[in-house]
Amino acid sequence: NNPWTELIHACDVLNNSGSALETTFPEVFDLDKILWHLACEIAFVDDDSYIYKGKMDYYLYQDPITGRWTTYDYDANSTMSNNANRVNWSPFYNATKANYPLLNKVLAIPAFRQRFLAHMRTIL
Repeated sequence: NNPWTELIHACDVLNNSGSALETTFPEVFDLDKILWHLACEIAFVDDDSYIYKGKMDYYLYQDPITGRWTTYDYDANSTMSNNANRVNWSPFYNATKANYPLLNKVLAIPAFRQRFLAHMRTIL
């Protein structure tokens, strides 16, 4: 009935759960889909994406069945860049920057980080 309230709650979970994020995040977000999305953006060097410039060109979507939020790529017209500065992105590109909370907070959790790396290995 009030999707803004649910979105605000999801943002609150991501930003304010602290050490409980490992438990609370998967209750509100579809962890695996988000990890796949982030891994694909890095592996395919999407420089017009959440990962790179301005955290753009993605949707945040709440699944009506599970009630959990996930990300979806909006477009992929800037993938597979041949720019040498981008082709060599680390799997943790921008993960230390606080203004990238899906990277910064989620990949700081060792179990989530290992799942993310497993997705990266599968893609590669």
